[in-house]
Amino acid sequence: MGAPEERIPQTGRYADIVHECTLLFSEIGYERASVRMLADRLGMKSGSLYSHMSSKEEVLYWIIVDVAQEFFDSGHRAVEAAGSAEDQVRALCRSHMRVISQKKLKVRVYFDEWRKLDQPHQDKIISLRDEYEHLLSSLISHGNANGEFECEPRLTSRLILSALNSTLEWYSAEGPLTAEELADSIIDLFFAGMRQR
Repeated sequence: MGAPEERIPQTGRYADIVHECTLLFSEIGYERASVRMLADRLGMKSGSLYSHMSSKEEVLYWIIVDVAQEFFDSGHRAVEAAGSAEDQVRALCRSHMRVISQKKLKVRVYFDEWRKLDQPHQDKIISLRDEYEHLLSSLISHGNANGEFECEPRLTSRLILSALNSTLEWYSAEGPLTAEELADSIIDLFFAGMRQR
Protein backbone atom coordinates (compact mmCIF):
# COMPACT_ATOMS: atom_id res chain seq x y z
CA MET A 1 0.00 0.00 0.00
CA GLY A 2 1.47 3.36 -1.00
CA ALA A 3 1.60 6.49 1.11
CA PRO A 4 -0.45 9.49 -0.08
CA GLU A 5 1.87 11.49 -2.29
CA GLU A 6 2.67 15.14 -1.66
CA ARG A 7 5.11 17.13 -3.75
CA ILE A 8 6.47 20.67 -3.87
CA PRO A 9 4.22 23.02 -5.87
CA GLN A 10 5.88 23.41 -9.26
CA THR A 11 5.41 27.13 -9.92
CA GLY A 12 8.68 28.74 -11.02
CA ARG A 13 8.99 31.32 -8.25
CA TYR A 14 8.00 28.87 -5.53
CA ALA A 15 10.62 26.40 -6.77
CA ASP A 16 13.21 29.21 -6.48
CA ILE A 17 12.09 29.89 -2.91
CA VAL A 18 12.34 26.20 -1.99
CA HIS A 19 15.81 25.98 -3.53
CA GLU A 20 17.12 29.02 -1.63
CA CYS A 21 15.49 27.87 1.61
CA THR A 22 17.15 24.48 1.23
CA LEU A 23 20.54 26.14 0.88
CA LEU A 24 19.91 28.55 3.75
CA PHE A 25 18.46 25.99 6.17
CA SER A 26 21.27 23.52 5.45
CA GLU A 27 23.93 26.22 5.97
CA ILE A 28 22.76 27.92 9.17
CA GLY A 29 19.70 25.99 10.37
CA TYR A 30 15.99 26.70 10.17
CA GLU A 31 15.71 28.77 13.34
CA ARG A 32 18.57 31.14 12.46
CA ALA A 33 17.36 31.65 8.89
CA SER A 34 15.16 34.74 8.58
CA VAL A 35 12.68 35.81 5.93
CA ARG A 36 14.87 38.86 5.32
CA MET A 37 17.87 36.60 4.57
CA LEU A 38 15.76 34.60 2.16
CA ALA A 39 14.42 37.74 0.46
CA ASP A 40 17.95 39.09 0.03
CA ARG A 41 19.05 35.87 -1.66
CA LEU A 42 16.12 36.09 -4.05
CA GLY A 43 16.49 39.80 -4.73
CA MET A 44 13.04 40.50 -3.30
CA LYS A 45 11.51 42.53 -0.51
CA SER A 46 10.49 40.56 2.57
CA GLY A 47 6.84 41.49 2.19
CA SER A 48 6.79 40.30 -1.43
CA LEU A 49 7.70 36.76 -0.38
CA TYR A 50 4.32 36.33 1.29
CA SER A 51 2.59 36.55 -2.06
CA HIS A 52 4.31 33.26 -2.87
CA MET A 53 4.36 31.47 0.51
CA SER A 54 2.32 31.61 3.69
CA SER A 55 5.24 31.08 6.12
CA LYS A 56 8.82 29.89 6.48
CA GLU A 57 7.49 26.75 8.16
CA GLU A 58 5.36 25.94 5.12
CA VAL A 59 8.48 25.86 2.91
CA LEU A 60 10.31 23.71 5.47
CA TYR A 61 7.45 21.23 5.30
CA TRP A 62 7.58 21.04 1.50
CA ILE A 63 11.34 20.48 1.54
CA ILE A 64 11.01 17.66 4.07
CA VAL A 65 7.95 15.94 2.63
CA ASP A 66 9.46 16.03 -0.85
CA VAL A 67 12.59 14.12 0.16
CA ALA A 68 10.67 11.78 2.51
CA GLN A 69 8.37 10.95 -0.40
CA GLU A 70 11.40 10.39 -2.62
CA PHE A 71 12.82 7.81 -0.20
CA PHE A 72 9.44 6.08 -0.16
CA ASP A 73 8.71 6.13 -3.90
CA SER A 74 12.25 5.22 -4.99
CA GLY A 75 12.36 2.42 -2.45
CA HIS A 76 9.12 0.91 -3.71
CA ARG A 77 10.26 1.06 -7.33
CA ALA A 78 13.58 -0.60 -6.45
CA VAL A 79 11.93 -3.41 -4.49
CA GLU A 80 9.42 -4.16 -7.26
CA ALA A 81 12.26 -4.76 -9.71
CA ALA A 82 14.16 -7.18 -7.41
CA GLY A 83 13.71 -10.90 -6.78
CA SER A 84 14.58 -12.63 -3.49
CA ALA A 85 14.18 -10.98 -0.10
CA GLU A 86 17.94 -10.44 0.03
CA ASP A 87 17.89 -8.82 -3.41
CA GLN A 88 14.97 -6.61 -2.37
CA VAL A 89 16.70 -5.45 0.81
CA ARG A 90 19.85 -4.69 -1.17
CA ALA A 91 17.83 -2.79 -3.80
CA LEU A 92 16.12 -0.70 -1.12
CA CYS A 93 19.46 0.15 0.50
CA ARG A 94 20.94 1.18 -2.85
CA SER A 95 17.90 3.36 -3.51
CA HIS A 96 18.24 4.95 -0.08
CA MET A 97 21.89 5.81 -0.65
CA ARG A 98 21.10 7.27 -4.09
CA VAL A 99 18.60 9.67 -2.53
CA ILE A 100 21.12 10.70 0.14
CA SER A 101 23.77 11.27 -2.53
CA GLN A 102 21.56 13.08 -5.05
CA LYS A 103 19.54 15.21 -2.62
CA LYS A 104 22.12 15.71 0.10
CA LEU A 105 21.08 19.20 1.20
CA LYS A 106 17.37 18.37 1.34
CA VAL A 107 18.16 15.19 3.26
CA ARG A 108 20.20 17.22 5.75
CA VAL A 109 17.29 19.62 6.26
CA TYR A 110 14.96 16.64 6.72
CA PHE A 111 17.14 14.90 9.29
CA ASP A 112 18.06 18.06 11.22
CA GLU A 113 14.89 20.12 11.12
CA TRP A 114 11.76 17.93 10.94
CA ARG A 115 11.05 18.42 14.64
CA LYS A 116 10.69 22.17 13.97
CA LEU A 117 7.46 21.49 12.07
CA ASP A 118 4.10 22.00 13.76
CA GLN A 119 2.48 18.86 15.16
CA PRO A 120 0.13 18.08 12.24
CA HIS A 121 3.03 18.30 9.79
CA GLN A 122 5.27 16.25 12.10
CA ASP A 123 2.56 13.60 12.22
CA LYS A 124 2.50 13.39 8.41
CA ILE A 125 6.26 12.98 8.25
CA ILE A 126 6.24 10.35 11.00
CA SER A 127 3.51 8.43 9.15
CA LEU A 128 5.52 8.45 5.92
CA ARG A 129 8.70 7.45 7.74
CA ASP A 130 6.89 4.62 9.56
CA GLU A 131 5.50 3.26 6.29
CA TYR A 132 9.00 3.30 4.83
CA GLU A 133 10.47 1.49 7.83
CA HIS A 134 7.61 -1.01 7.62
CA LEU A 135 8.51 -1.71 3.99
CA LEU A 136 12.05 -2.69 4.98
CA SER A 137 10.99 -4.69 8.04
CA SER A 138 8.38 -6.57 5.96
CA LEU A 139 11.09 -7.57 3.47
CA ILE A 140 13.19 -8.89 6.34
CA SER A 141 10.15 -10.74 7.75
CA HIS A 142 9.64 -12.34 4.35
CA GLY A 143 13.29 -13.37 4.34
CA ASN A 144 12.84 -14.94 7.78
CA ALA A 145 9.79 -16.85 6.57
CA ASN A 146 11.51 -18.31 3.50
CA GLY A 147 14.74 -19.21 5.30
CA GLU A 148 17.01 -16.47 3.93
CA PHE A 149 17.33 -14.59 7.22
CA GLU A 150 17.14 -15.25 10.93
CA CYS A 151 16.82 -11.93 12.77
CA GLU A 152 14.38 -9.53 14.44
CA PRO A 153 12.85 -7.50 11.58
CA ARG A 154 11.98 -4.22 13.26
CA LEU A 155 15.27 -3.82 15.13
CA THR A 156 17.30 -4.90 12.10
CA SER A 157 15.50 -2.49 9.78
CA ARG A 158 16.13 0.42 12.13
CA LEU A 159 19.81 -0.47 12.50
CA ILE A 160 20.22 -0.68 8.71
CA LEU A 161 18.54 2.68 8.13
CA SER A 162 20.58 4.28 10.92
CA ALA A 163 23.81 3.04 9.32
CA LEU A 164 22.77 4.34 5.90
CA ASN A 165 21.61 7.70 7.29
CA SER A 166 24.89 8.22 9.14
CA THR A 167 26.71 8.39 5.80
CA LEU A 168 25.23 11.84 5.26
CA GLU A 169 27.96 13.16 7.56
CA TRP A 170 30.92 11.74 5.68
CA TYR A 171 30.06 10.26 2.29
CA SER A 172 31.24 12.11 -0.81
CA ALA A 173 30.29 11.17 -4.35
CA GLU A 174 33.81 12.26 -5.31
CA GLY A 175 35.32 9.49 -3.17
CA PRO A 176 36.30 5.98 -4.25
CA LEU A 177 32.82 4.43 -3.87
CA THR A 178 29.57 5.16 -5.67
CA ALA A 179 26.42 5.46 -3.56
CA GLU A 180 25.38 1.96 -4.66
CA GLU A 181 28.79 0.46 -3.83
CA LEU A 182 28.69 2.00 -0.37
CA ALA A 183 25.17 0.64 0.17
CA ASP A 184 26.43 -2.82 -0.84
CA SER A 185 29.35 -2.62 1.59
CA ILE A 186 27.05 -1.64 4.45
CA ILE A 187 24.32 -4.20 3.77
CA ASP A 188 26.86 -6.99 3.26
CA LEU A 189 28.02 -6.43 6.85
CA PHE A 190 24.43 -6.82 8.02
CA PHE A 191 23.76 -9.85 5.81
CA ALA A 192 26.66 -11.66 7.49
CA GLY A 193 24.69 -11.55 10.75
CA MET A 194 21.18 -11.80 9.28
CA ARG A 195 21.55 -14.97 7.22
CA GLN A 196 20.16 -18.16 8.69
CA ARG A 197 22.89 -20.29 10.22
